[in-house]
Amino acid sequence: MLAFLAILSYGIWWAYTLQKPLPGGGCGKSGWLWNESCLYINEVKPDPALVSPKGLSPVLIGFTKAAGAGPPIFLPMWYRFRYVNVLTGGYSEFSDWTKSPVMSGACCLPCDGVCPFATGSTTCTYNQPVIGIDKTKIKYNPQVQQEKGEFIYMNLHRYVGKIGDKTPPTDAKDEIVGMMIMPRRKYYAYIDVLDNPCKKGCQVPDLCSSNPCDNTKPCP
Repeated sequence: MLAFLAILSYGIWWAYTLQKPLPGGGCGKSGWLWNESCLYINEVKPDPALVSPKGLSPVLIGFTKAAGAGPPIFLPMWYRFRYVNVLTGGYSEFSDWTKSPVMSGACCLPCDGVCPFATGSTTCTYNQPVIGIDKTKIKYNPQVQQEKGEFIYMNLHRYVGKIGDKTPPTDAKDEIVGMMIMPRRKYYAYIDVLDNPCKKGCQVPDLCSSNPCDNTKPCP
């Protein structure tokens, strides 16, 4: 139910602020280069005119348990983003990956400083990460049209590793999961609930048998 409400809120926000086709449907005749599910803009070719987001990293701004969003996420997931032109599909270089992976039960999560929630075994039931980027650090405001009438959005890419992976490979084959365009406090955000990598089952890590985390300290 919470997952449904999150997606519904996302659609309502689109309808009343941008007046553009809603992600999830009705986008075919918009003139924008949506993917088939209307969840992100297709990336067609590199656009050297777009500023590179290198040096920036998405952060984890929320992590909860949502009914209907699948099992806990016991595989490490890293995120990065790139700017994309909604009319041409031109895209920028990638940002940096999240500083650490998102994973249920992990002590070190890629929050913006100290996590606003308890880490470790407390998160062993969590399945709904919210990934964001600080509004003050990005080059393009997704709510503001550019000079030629286009919008520049932020496609969010995700790489799912295996238990024990410490970093994503340099040639990581990631996937686009959505767009960080939803205003949430000081961030633009995306709620990653639509494609749980553990929906067919994942091994429960040892971290979920105890809680050795010190939640007063940020990740190293």
